[in-house]
Amino acid sequence: MASNDQRMTVIQLINEVRLLVGLNTIKTLGADKAARVALRMLNEVISEMASAGDWHELLASANVTAVVSTREYGVGVKHPIHHIHEIAISGRAQSLYPIELSKYTRYSRAGGSGTPNFFTIKGVDNQGNPKFAVHPQPASADDGNFFGVLYFRKPKLMLTCDADVEIEFPANVVMNGLYAKVLEEEAGGIVTRESMMAYQTYQQQLQEALNRYNADSGRGTDVQFVPTGTR
Repeated sequence: MASNDQRMTVIQLINEVRLLVGLNTIKTLGADKAARVALRMLNEVISEMASAGDWHELLASANVTAVVSTREYGVGVKHPIHHIHEIAISGRAQSLYPIELSKYTRYSRAGGSGTPNFFTIKGVDNQGNPKFAVHPQPASADDGNFFGVLYFRKPKLMLTCDADVEIEFPANVVMNGLYAKVLEEEAGGIVTRESMMAYQTYQQQLQEALNRYNADSGRGTDVQFVPTGTR
């Protein structure tokens, strides 16, 4: 199955919604004011969807080399990161335990070196991506090991030059989210019955799409035992 069986490009999505509201299709994203407004709203929909849950379409990983006596690290990727899921150091099956920044600073003031057991998010790099700090700081025995970082990417903002960029989310979900926003915009920012129905459809499809690789997985093998004669 090709990706375009369930995904669309930026301009395809905007043109589909333009047809739904009775506008002509366009060839460029800056063709008119309505196109530019729709692009802004599309970015809002994409951001909403990315924040709604952990999309496996956005799952990624990176390896960061552990350095002796160094506590703080950047992930070292150029694309935006939405959030870090887990961090593990090579040679250990158990991932590092996430802790709050206040607890990390207390640990770091106490000092100590060895194989890291904990991590926290501490600041951002020049790309605006999160940096992480570990405790204890790596010792010489960890030199050459690496931190395996599992994270979820954040979709980039779409610009007028991104007409042919394929959106990584299911097209029907994005389309209904954009359609609901365009209907509300056309009504002067007032929620209408039509825009509410489109929004409800969008929310239902959003949850179904999120469950596709999460709650729905393994349904065929799950077995539940329910005791009888109890309330």
